[in-house]
Amino acid sequence: MARAEVVRLIADSLETNIANASTYFAKVSSMVPAVPAEAAIVESDDEILHRISTRFNMLDKMAHGALAGTIRSMICFGAPGVGKTFGIEKMLRDQSEVEYDIIKGSCTAAGLYHALFHARKGGIVILDDCDSIFDDEQTLNLMKAALDSTDTRNISWRKMATWVDDIDEGDWVEGDKIPKTFEFKGSMILLTNIDMQARVAKASKMSAHFQALMSRSLYLDLTMKTNREILIRIKDVFMNHMAPSMGVNQYDAAEILAFVNANADRMTDLSLRLMVHVVDIFKLG
Repeated sequence: MARAEVVRLIADSLETNIANASTYFAKVSSMVPAVPAEAAIVESDDEILHRISTRFNMLDKMAHGALAGTIRSMICFGAPGVGKTFGIEKMLRDQSEVEYDIIKGSCTAAGLYHALFHARKGGIVILDDCDSIFDDEQTLNLMKAALDSTDTRNISWRKMATWVDDIDEGDWVEGDKIPKTFEFKGSMILLTNIDMQARVAKASKMSAHFQALMSRSLYLDLTMKTNREILIRIKDVFMNHMAPSMGVNQYDAAEILAFVNANADRMTDLSLRLMVHVVDIFKLG
């Protein structure tokens, strides 16, 4: 038999065997019951509220720890305008022993160095949705120094800068200028809209900085990433706290809340701040 003929017979045999095997396995597969995919866990509104409320209770406990000086650093991530700051500000106002500085909006590295210096003797620096600092390596490096886990945390500004020498500090008993190095014995609370875990996962240039901040801090995710979760939080706070304090009865509060729920997808800022504006408009009649 010619070599070409042998090759052709082998090829035909292989093709037949593969076809037969495919048919066999198809029949066997059809006889094996399909394994149902694991059903997605769907939380009820009450379960979501309980989860979120538990996180906010933990936020209060962590803030108490920072106030007592037992927690050097805490980071709380959550959607904007859901009440991250309210409880902490009230806690700080109700005490007079610990000095604190709440920074909102924007802050430069120089501004942060100045704030840390003022809080160096056990004060607290709170960065409230001041997310621009997370795009600047200088401020990130200052925060890493302030949040270090070593017994002694020295913060330095060794760059050529005239602002350090130009600022008078009358309350500094050791001199009248901000030093280029000082020991920090305070705490920091970072309230942010930035998901640091997601930033670390992206493996970008800044990921190492975010990882370093998280490793130095207690990190709390309020787990509110969907409109449904935010609306459940808004309903709880608005009906039980905001509406009564704003002089809105339960009937009108329910009507206001129904309007927000119906138009949630059209809202550009789904938050507790939005509820204040809606109430103002509602009161106009």
